[in-house]
Amino acid sequence: MRYQNAACVSCNMPFGEKDTVVVCPVCGAPHHAECWAKEGKCACEEKHASGFVWDFPAPEPPVTPETAAVPGAEANAGDTVACEFCGARVYRKAMFCPQCGNPLKSDVPRGEFRRYDDPEPNMDRILENYEKYGGLDPDAEIDGVPCRDYSDFVGGSFPGRILRKATEAERRQSKISWSFAACLFGPIWFLYRKMVKEGVALLLIHLILTFSMLLCMLSPTMIAELRGALNMTEDAALNGSAENYAEIVNEMQSALESALYSGLSSLSQGRLLGMRAIELIQTVAVPVLCGLFGLWFYRKKVRADVLNIRASQPDPIARRVRFRKSGGTSVGYAVLGILGYAVVYIVFANILFSLL
Repeated sequence: MRYQNAACVSCNMPFGEKDTVVVCPVCGAPHHAECWAKEGKCACEEKHASGFVWDFPAPEPPVTPETAAVPGAEANAGDTVACEFCGARVYRKAMFCPQCGNPLKSDVPRGEFRRYDDPEPNMDRILENYEKYGGLDPDAEIDGVPCRDYSDFVGGSFPGRILRKATEAERRQSKISWSFAACLFGPIWFLYRKMVKEGVALLLIHLILTFSMLLCMLSPTMIAELRGALNMTEDAALNGSAENYAEIVNEMQSALESALYSGLSSLSQGRLLGMRAIELIQTVAVPVLCGLFGLWFYRKKVRADVLNIRASQPDPIARRVRFRKSGGTSVGYAVLGILGYAVVYIVFANILFSLL
């Protein structure tokens, strides 16, 4: 087909083998039959008066790693390489080209580019690489750790997500990398990722903030109201009988609610501001900081543990076993963290209220 490598001058789409081509009798410009019928004239009609004659576009020079470029590539040329098949600039740690889908590492010499009518690349392999390595080259490094070892240590069903966030943060040379899981679950996420010290520290911070709020609430007036309510309900419980148990419970509840309301209404402005500040720190500031810096703490853990294991274990197979044992996730740590927090909270709450 004569116009197989040309494009319609109206829609700029290339001609297929079965497309019907309509050629302008004046300038020779090719059109799809549908485009000619839609326009009703040559798309280059305005140029006819100047003697314009359409000709095949000049072939583009061969694309090489030295000449290939994309907009903005000059600013980050050190972070990109040229795909040996289509010439597109691709991040140097990527495993596959996002333009043509070919692997960036192959036995095909550079300059022998893939034709677009060649068979499609193996999509299963591309998806598997993306899930495990986030589309990165397994031999590339993140924070001095090979992606292959990084993925084995992270574990889980989709470690590629963490690898991509880690490599993006490394490229930006930033400690900030947002994690919704770290923001929503806070210390439980840290324990789940086996960052025990950080998780325990966050649980202690939550406990301190919680009891700080309770201390702000317990003004002298509040303590007096609660003591009165507790003494009254204790007397009602001792002097009551099983028949009027429901009335005693309702009376206790009403007395405690009245004491809390009276105590809160008598709090000074300073105590109220302190309570609001503690509430904002506990419910907003701490979760946001966890979301912003959680992955940075995890990157530090991965790098330290992986490098220690690589230094102490030369055998690759045994090393992978240790990666998966030391890394990965732990539901047990998360559950223990929740139970420990609940136990400590109950113990300190009982001690605090026993002083009333």
